Formats: sequence, structure tokens, C-alpha cells
Amino acid sequence: MSKSKLLAEDLARSGLTAAQGAALGMRQLTAAETSALGANFKPLASMHIPYWDAFEPARPLSFATGWPPFYRVRYLGEPNGFDTLTGRKPTRYMQSADVGLCAYFTRGVDWAALLSDPDKPLIITEGEKKAAKACLSGLPTIGLGGVWSWRSADMSLFFIPCLERVTWARRNVYIIYDSDSRTNPDVNQALHK
Repeated sequence: MSKSKLLAEDLARSGLTAAQGAALGMRQLTAAETSALGANFKPLASMHIPYWDAFEPARPLSFATGWPPFYRVRYLGEPNGFDTLTGRKPTRYMQSADVGLCAYFTRGVDWAALLSDPDKPLIITEGEKKAAKACLSGLPTIGLGGVWSWRSADMSLFFIPCLERVTWARRNVYIIYDSDSRTNPDVNQALHK
């Protein structure tokens, strides 16, 4: 199956078109291109998901000044390898080990106005594609790479820098994680924290 078909199918499962994905800067990578990103990346076709600065939407988002732009990849196609053989949940997403941690702000939203106005409600969810679909449907949603991706214990940060810039006081915030929050204690802990 061609990588472009894999990308289109993956976006479609999230209710996004290939054109919407392209407008958000999402692009397809071959297995060789994915592997060339670094040692921790599997040699599989993938979707490159760039993160954009909420206050300067044309600029890629970085964890801090001087750090490289933050992105993640979503492996495309059927899982294979050790995870499949052992029955473990396969790794679907990956990021470079030394780029810090960022939240996903969908392109095309006036985040600067939204994030500074506490009268505007916000949604937080797990996943860039879910956040993008919600934003394109008129629901301002910040995406997290994982349920704990709003903080970094490794860096002793309770809140990652890009979320520190949001006016949170007196704002209605809706945290909507995956459906396994009822059965997954880790998701419940992150939700309540």
C-alpha cells in the first residue's frame, strides 16, 4: 500500500482529509526518512506532525528558545515487530529524545486572542489529530501527546512552558481524554492531577 494512501486513511479515521492534514503541515515520510530522524525512530512509513507556536502561528514551536522545533511522528500501517509478537500495545507515536515537550496548537485558530481571554472555554485532549478535528469543527482544543504531556518530571517542570503562557484563572477548561479513562488508572491519575 502506498504511503500516501496510508496517510489519507489514517487522517480519515480521525475525520480529517488529506488536504486538511497538509494545511496543518502534516506530511508523509518514507521508512528511510523516518529512520533518518534519529536512532529511536523505527524504519516505518510515518506521518510527520509539526507543532506550531500559539502566539506566532507561522513559527514552529520549540520547548524553549534555542531548542529545535518540536514534532512527533505517527507510524502508519499495521504494527509489526516485538510488540506484535508479545501482544503489547504497539508504539504508534515517537518524538526525538532531546527536544523537550510541547502542546499541540492547531493552525488556523487565533490562539493569541483565545489563550489570553479567560472568558473563552478551552478543551484539552490527548492527540494532535483529535485536537485538529475539534478545532476545525469550531471547538478550541489543545492537544497533548499523552495524558501526562502537560508536565515534565524529567525536567522538574510542573507545567510545560507553552502552557504557562495561557491565562488559566477563572477559565472553564474541559479535559477530554480517551474512553479508557474509566478503566486505565494512569489516565485517571493524569486527569485528576
